[in-house]
Amino acid sequence: MGALLSRLYYYREKKVIILGLDNSGKSTILSQLLKYPKKRTIREPYMPPTLGFNMQKTTFKNRKYSLWDLSGNNNIRKYWKCYFTGCNGVIFVVDTADIDRIDENLSILGELVSDEELKQAAIFSFFAQV
Repeated sequence: MGALLSRLYYYREKKVIILGLDNSGKSTILSQLLKYPKKRTIREPYMPPTLGFNMQKTTFKNRKYSLWDLSGNNNIRKYWKCYFTGCNGVIFVVDTADIDRIDENLSILGELVSDEELKQAAIFSFFAQV
């Protein structure tokens, strides 16, 4: 019985949300993840800022994923929590070139790590130089 339940869990679609401040490179990372294992480009063409969210589905090693790119706009961040339910993973993107906002990034990352709804989710920090 346990093997059957774990097998059902294994094949269930995994929900991953991509978070970070505005202009940190979240949409570019989503684009690169969707291209894997195809050839990735070094520099993507200009991507306009995400308004609200962008959700894409993909399959990797026989697992299905729904990838949610959420806007990092200050007015939208208060709604991030609405997407935490059922989340299996978080990719938190930090633009390392934006030195003025490092403290803000650390504060948000601390909130994510301590959030009760994300206790079971894997949280990855992705440091990008945009």
